Amino acid sequence: MATNPAMTDQNFPAEDEELTAQEDNPGDIPDSDDPPTYGKNNREIPQQLKDAIGSIIKASQARDMYDRRIEVLMDRILRFYDDSVQHIYPNFGTGVYQIGVAGGYVDLGGGRQIECPEYMGAYNIFRARRRSIDAVLTQNPPGIDFVPDKPGNPEDEQSAEIAEGYRELFDQANDLKRIQQDMARMMELSGRVVAWTYTAKDKQRWGVNADGEPRQMETSKIYGTLESKVPIACKDFAKCLYVFLYDDLDVLLAKASNPWIKKKISAGQAGLGESDWERYARLGVKQARKSYYLTGTALAHLTSEMNCFIRPAAFQDQCCDEAFVQQGDDETPELEPDEDMGYVSIRSKLEQLFPDGMHVKYIGENYSESWNEAMDDAIVIGFPDQRDGMTGGALMEPMKVIQDTFNDYKNAERENYEKGWPATYISASQNDYDAIVDTRSAPGRYHLMKDAPNGDVKAAIFKEPGFEVPNSFVAAQDELRGTLSQDITGALPALQGASGNDQTASG
Repeated sequence: MATNPAMTDQNFPAEDEELTAQEDNPGDIPDSDDPPTYGKNNREIPQQLKDAIGSIIKASQARDMYDRRIEVLMDRILRFYDDSVQHIYPNFGTGVYQIGVAGGYVDLGGGRQIECPEYMGAYNIFRARRRSIDAVLTQNPPGIDFVPDKPGNPEDEQSAEIAEGYRELFDQANDLKRIQQDMARMMELSGRVVAWTYTAKDKQRWGVNADGEPRQMETSKIYGTLESKVPIACKDFAKCLYVFLYDDLDVLLAKASNPWIKKKISAGQAGLGESDWERYARLGVKQARKSYYLTGTALAHLTSEMNCFIRPAAFQDQCCDEAFVQQGDDETPELEPDEDMGYVSIRSKLEQLFPDGMHVKYIGENYSESWNEAMDDAIVIGFPDQRDGMTGGALMEPMKVIQDTFNDYKNAERENYEKGWPATYISASQNDYDAIVDTRSAPGRYHLMKDAPNGDVKAAIFKEPGFEVPNSFVAAQDELRGTLSQDITGALPALQGASGNDQTASG
């Protein structure tokens, strides 16, 4: 096979061929077809355009409000279950959940209350079943092979060879096993996986280049339902108008990475248009205290970063109908007036700046920067199972009812063991009884009975039989932990290479 002269022996680009982006973001890669900008990454964009972009994002945040509440709450509950917090009482109408406490009361709303039982242990078979799925999904790396579209075509073969080199470089620069594990976990607990591939500059991970600057590499980050927002009623990704990704940064880190707006950045802010309820649900899974989230000073050092990917069709929002009044900029070419409106609209200006789509970053509620980027070049959305919208069904969601039943059985068993020890009934004087109950039990101890009726000690004492768990009760627990949970989650033994019962002679 002929070797591309631009490749080394390891099938990587040569040292003199620049491999990575030249600046912090994929949108910074020089390209003769790049649209005009207002300074680097539109950091000096006119306020009128900032307001229009903010209006588009806020309007998108307000969509699917109640559906969003349900998907966030279900994701939060499944992550609770994985962390052994399994007595949760959700209200899907309000989005509020409560953690049950033994002997306490839970307000279900509408004047309804329930009293929690005395025994509320969590016997976590949920995580064990999830990890059995996780082990299979992550045991092998995905097979990716770049082949030419037209075998025998020199240009296609060369392109495939170069792409293979980039793939190997990506594999070396990133922890693929961790990315795989993050994807599998979100498939199991979240039901939606959003993978964002971008170029990052990181001296600690990848060292420095020949000029002493931090090297830049492509990497991927995985988001679940709590960390992403998409149009829930949309089924086709090609028609997905927006994808919002959330990260929660230390406020000092946010200031350091966005120095041009550092005076505007403050701690404790949610993303633009994001509700505090969504943010607290997202932050709660990261806190060490799993029973409930801590607010106030516990989150005083954090602020939310939003990376918003928006398709050009979103510029049809009526907020973009207004005339764009700041046209005399020397760095950007003027636009011809719209045929329908007779003037240059905000929509025309946004389409000029972001012809392929817009990637805009907010720190809290503060606009940071934006650039032209097609959503399809950066984002991939996956689901463990195909549904009618973009709220996927997590693999472990059906396991919840199994875990609840198993907890009920084990707690009933524990209650019977602790309260079902055989009692001894005696006939004695009050003094004798007081002396017996105050005496610690010890092997071989004798108790003197003075007042047995007619001197018959056997008639004065009755001992209850010991408690024994019925065999059917034990079998029911085994079924929950074994075959039933396997059937419910689809984690059958065959998934791990085990063979089923074969009744044939050869089997």
